[in-house]
Amino acid sequence: AQQGARVIDLEGMAKHFGSAFGNLERHPQPTTEQFANDLACALMRLDAEGDGPIWLENESRQIGKVYLPEMFFKRLREAPVLEIERTEDDRIDHLLAMYGEAPTAALRAAFLRIRDKLGGQHAQAAVAHVEAGDLAEAARTVRHRWFERWMNDPQRLQPGTSMPQFFLDVSAEERAVKIAQ
Repeated sequence: AQQGARVIDLEGMAKHFGSAFGNLERHPQPTTEQFANDLACALMRLDAEGDGPIWLENESRQIGKVYLPEMFFKRLREAPVLEIERTEDDRIDHLLAMYGEAPTAALRAAFLRIRDKLGGQHAQAAVAHVEAGDLAEAARTVRHRWFERWMNDPQRLQPGTSMPQFFLDVSAEERAVKIAQ
């Protein structure tokens, strides 16, 4: 947006970071109806400004307690995708900027909310890092485990995801080795 591109920040409109951590109860979210109205207004404003692509981050149908309008979500899933790769350190820095000032109790509760998706021991390890004040290591613990589980079976973590399943042509053992690399 700073360079003149037409951008809609769906997470910003929903007042939710879009991750399993949400906004850690910092902001009340709009209703789904209000979100849909705000989105329609944003789209009309951009349409009036001219032609060209509208850039959006790929989101699931639900952002916190807000649902994307069905037809908008369908079009989002059909749209071309540009994948942006970031280094692990950049991702950790980004997570620390978003959540680094959050209260320990809120972070602990957030990790425990995603316990089933991470696995109990990984969630407990992340909580231990949070309680020790090592938020970077907590983020690394979760990122690595989440990535492994996502690559193995993205549909299990987010049903209906448009992300392809990888390594379907190899055994589970070979897939585990490739993902760990």
